[in-house]
Amino acid sequence: AYKVEYIQRMDTILTDINSVEIFSLWPTLVEHCRLKYTWENIADYFAELEQSNGEIPNELATFINSGTDTLDWNYDNLNNRIGNEKATMLRRAVLSSKNISMERFRVALAGMTFEYRGGFPLVDISSERMKVIFELNIVPMTVENIKVVRKSYPQLWCDFVVSANPRALLKLMDSEIVTLTVEETADLLEDSRIDVKTALDLVNSCSEIIPLRNRNYPVPVKAKIIEQHFDSDEIPMVLQSFEQTHPQICRAFLEYAKKHVDLVASSAKAIQCIPVKVYSVCIEEFTEAQALALRPYLPDKNFEIVCTENKKPQFSDTAEVRTILKYFK
Repeated sequence: AYKVEYIQRMDTILTDINSVEIFSLWPTLVEHCRLKYTWENIADYFAELEQSNGEIPNELATFINSGTDTLDWNYDNLNNRIGNEKATMLRRAVLSSKNISMERFRVALAGMTFEYRGGFPLVDISSERMKVIFELNIVPMTVENIKVVRKSYPQLWCDFVVSANPRALLKLMDSEIVTLTVEETADLLEDSRIDVKTALDLVNSCSEIIPLRNRNYPVPVKAKIIEQHFDSDEIPMVLQSFEQTHPQICRAFLEYAKKHVDLVASSAKAIQCIPVKVYSVCIEEFTEAQALALRPYLPDKNFEIVCTENKKPQFSDTAEVRTILKYFK
């Protein structure tokens, strides 16, 4: 008891925990911060006094939180210091700890320099801490880790890919080792952290229809989707928003429309709306019945008037207007 009291009162900071040979005194040293803040002291304490459940003892977590220095316990150093088995246990204990502060959590893991290529082994880490783990490249882009993220951390799919390198994912996709779901692809295409070139390559690597509705893709990505993976059920949505749509997306849809005039015609008829530019590019491909049936749904009602009444309303002098008037002349 007097030794414990002495430790509690002493002003000296011990450099090496091993200078105290009575292990039962170590918790007191740690609790009262009478020990130099080094990775060696933390590792030695864990190796000797870790609990059977493999967790960081509360007093050790508190000690870790008390410091501000880096912890340079890289992979080889830690293995050499406390042995491979204990080192593995310590890494997992830090990963799963809920008592280490977020700042110290990042510092501790950054100094450990390790990764799990064969599948990250822990499934109940909080999202906040998993994001740090991803950022430190502890979970690289492998087939095994993709499975883990899909099963245990699906809400962090984009965080994982962004940290683990989207280009590495593309390589797995191009090798047909990994196939993404439509939702996984769409989530990545929306993520502003992924550059447009990589996003376009993701679209090229996809073989499924990609939805536009309720998605906020970059303009070039949206145009590419219309060119290659457009859902025809979304034609009405594009027709109704066409006049407010970015020119690059409009151009992509006009090319699509010329190749799918029947789908465009049926969609326009259903919603009773067809933009002038869409009508103009399709008019030579429409049947006469389609052209006549869709004409009343043009936003400018003067087209219907000039064709059905003895009147000559004024039109804007555009290529689209000239094309339509020429057709009905």
